[in-house]
Amino acid sequence: MAMSQFMLFSNCAGSFVFNNNYKLRDKILYKSNKEIIECCRMIENNKETPIEKHLLKKYHAVKAEMDKFSNISKEMEEFIPLMHKNSIIATKNKVKESVKEDLMIVQAICNVDEIDKTSNIMAKRLREWYSYYLPEFSDSMPDNEKFVEITIKKGKNDLLREMHLDSENSMGADLPKEDVDEMIELAKTIQEMYRLREKHTKYLERIMDRLCPNLTAIAGVLIGAKLFSIAGSLEKLSKMPGSTIQVLGAEKAFFRHLKTGAKPPKYGFLINHPAVTNADRKDKGKAARMVADKLAIAAKVDFFRGDFIGDKLRKMIEKRFGWKSP
Repeated sequence: MAMSQFMLFSNCAGSFVFNNNYKLRDKILYKSNKEIIECCRMIENNKETPIEKHLLKKYHAVKAEMDKFSNISKEMEEFIPLMHKNSIIATKNKVKESVKEDLMIVQAICNVDEIDKTSNIMAKRLREWYSYYLPEFSDSMPDNEKFVEITIKKGKNDLLREMHLDSENSMGADLPKEDVDEMIELAKTIQEMYRLREKHTKYLERIMDRLCPNLTAIAGVLIGAKLFSIAGSLEKLSKMPGSTIQVLGAEKAFFRHLKTGAKPPKYGFLINHPAVTNADRKDKGKAARMVADKLAIAAKVDFFRGDFIGDKLRKMIEKRFGWKSP
């Protein structure tokens, strides 16, 4: 077979035909943003674009290797501004396409964690502030959310009656209404944060039931979402072995083990899984390992859009460790 006298070279500007002396013979430039995006994607995946097929057939050309680019670079100088413009168009589209549901899960669970941290700090401040007004109530109500709710709904006299006290026996100061109102405003703000956290949790339930039902069936919404936040995506999580999933969330302890030889962590986020929490002390590591193994299977099934097997995997854990899912 005779050697072809023409070479085809394609980039984000279009497709170009050169002769054996590396002189430009023909070209077809992309005409629209849609064509730029589609052709760039095909070139990146080593597929022939419609333009390439047309020029290859017309000139009986062969595709030029990248090491030939230095020979044709002078001929391409005038197209550099167009290449720059089109590469920006293709890159913007890649950024747009990179936004997937996985990232929505990561952002939502990160915000849930931040709400928890912030609301706990603010609740601690409210307790300290309110203890000047009614310390007996602050000490008797350990649950922050309930403490905030009652602080808003009930006044000092009502709370004193419920605790069988009177103002003379209370150590709280008789503060002006202006001071008390500020405490109540703080309590209302904290309550709004609790409501936002609840909305985020329900949002996570919907999106995770749709994207990864098997993973959610085993890990639950919050633990499953936290695994996402460390892995970064369902694809990355599906590629992890169970041993890695088991210690997600315990990175500091794991690197301390590698650096100092300290005991390796047995679990990260999975410490809050019911099967691990309810297991005997000697069995917690085994429980975490089994849960992590089933999560590794579930993540793979979810990523490759397999059938729902979360209930079967969950029953295996229940049978082994006596965990009863809600």
